[in-house]
Amino acid sequence: MKLDLHTHTIYSDGVDTPETIVARAKAVGLDGVAITDHNSVGGWKRGIEAGRALGIFVVPGNEIAIRENGKTTGEVIALFMQEDIKKKFGPSDMGDLLDRIKDQDALSVIPHPFGDYARVQKATAIVDRKGLKVDAVEVMNGRCPADSNSAAFEFAMKKKLGQTAGSDAHRAEEVGHCYTFAEADSIEEFRKAIKKRQSKAIGMQKSPKDVLYHRAMCKLEWIFKKK
Repeated sequence: MKLDLHTHTIYSDGVDTPETIVARAKAVGLDGVAITDHNSVGGWKRGIEAGRALGIFVVPGNEIAIRENGKTTGEVIALFMQEDIKKKFGPSDMGDLLDRIKDQDALSVIPHPFGDYARVQKATAIVDRKGLKVDAVEVMNGRCPADSNSAAFEFAMKKKLGQTAGSDAHRAEEVGHCYTFAEADSIEEFRKAIKKRQSKAIGMQKSPKDVLYHRAMCKLEWIFKKK
């Protein structure tokens, strides 16, 4: 099975609707896609309904900010969620957040750990410092250059963690640039494969120029759609 496990919609800083993201996933031959908006689960219902209509899986997810001493110090992606953690509990530090993800049998993933997002680079440091356990690392992010993805892969191997990949799409055009592959006959088998370190990251490695292009295009589209 092939799933893009990192996408954004109009419910955070993406420019396209959940339906458009799901339709794109179907069009590029994926078996499913995760809706992982920043601190929002607003796109879940629309995404899941679109997935049912098109015959592909839609994984409820969330890219959640973590806080320490009143400051945002990183992000964690929760996958296969059952309820909105942030709405129920509010802002939390990484240890509390990981516990709450585990409580609903969801997966915890560190996204783009070595990307050029200064605040999120701290997530791996927090894991090391506090001895925390996450389920997986996003070892290939469609908006990160090859060197940062390589560093993420090395971190996952060193820590013996599961591996995921996602486009980090903020535009439908980006969906499927990276995806997670696992030998599975059901979405539950796919989830378990990630935890058992049996999944693989597949996708296109972008140059720094390509990364900047996609970010710039997303920003322009977002500005014009807001007008």
